[in-house]
Amino acid sequence: MHLPSALALSAFAIFSTSCAEETVAGHAATPRRVLASESGLASFYCTRLHGEETASGEILDRRELVAAHPTFPFDTVVRVTNLENGRSVEVRIIDRGPARAPRADGVVIDLSTGAAKKLGFLRDGRVKVRLEVLRWGPKE
Repeated sequence: MHLPSALALSAFAIFSTSCAEETVAGHAATPRRVLASESGLASFYCTRLHGEETASGEILDRRELVAAHPTFPFDTVVRVTNLENGRSVEVRIIDRGPARAPRADGVVIDLSTGAAKKLGFLRDGRVKVRLEVLRWGPKE
């Protein structure tokens, strides 16, 4: 192989390696700075709350990727990672919760059914998670 071909091959190898690092499951990964983090348990809303008004005034749609947190401002975007299977989902805070009793048990976030399904814990009811704030919502 002569020099120009070797250089072209090297450039291709470097380019393809850097692209592979930026792609996750065929989608371009967007590196995002974590602004705050918290760990604990996640639970999910019961289905009877579907269609009810949340603390932010939005109507809860259990299929959307939304959540309740006791202190994060509404519209805060949080990456939630299931620490048991490694799955992650980004949710938007639209409600207050969990209630006092689950919080005493270590529950730090209530997720929509859609988010819990993506994280793979619908049967378990609760799972250990890590929360990472990716974007703060406006102050209330």
